[in-house]
Amino acid sequence: YQQLDCILFGRFVEKTGIYWAYCFGNHEASAEKEFHKYFMLKNIESFPHCLSKFGDPELFGFGNFKINIMNSDNTIKQSIFMFDSGRDMEPEHNVAHGLPADMEGYDFIKQGQIDWYKNSIKELEAEHGKFKSMVLMHIPIKEYEEVFDYVEDNKYTPSGKAELIYGWQYETVGSSPYN
Repeated sequence: YQQLDCILFGRFVEKTGIYWAYCFGNHEASAEKEFHKYFMLKNIESFPHCLSKFGDPELFGFGNFKINIMNSDNTIKQSIFMFDSGRDMEPEHNVAHGLPADMEGYDFIKQGQIDWYKNSIKELEAEHGKFKSMVLMHIPIKEYEEVFDYVEDNKYTPSGKAELIYGWQYETVGSSPYN
């Protein structure tokens, strides 16, 4: 029911009258139905306040796009980049990145997405000067797992090396085995 859920979610958020965006990860579609993200994005993209876009079709996934927050002088104050972090590692992507085809785990950000980010920053800075940027994605990069590992004795006790912030599930970090 993901298509219907997306429409209901979009209608709910639109009632607030604020701009919003959606970032895909591994919970939106099962591996055998990954293409459903296309239809989900097609549905939410039509809402007036939704800033989500399909982005470059050459990139992995759906919804790799940027949102530029502008200053009053029409320069960029900050840019937010959304990456589709995929679902599970797939043999063809593994091999393309020099990994064993049978390597398993959560998916990873592809080199094409990283290159798109770097090139976009260069192009925007050439026009607007330096600005802050951030990347949003669902599956965290390996560094989040490393920070989580600073927590002592796996009891969520702060070690002083990093601040641990967690929600109600008390889950460990689910990063890809490949960074």
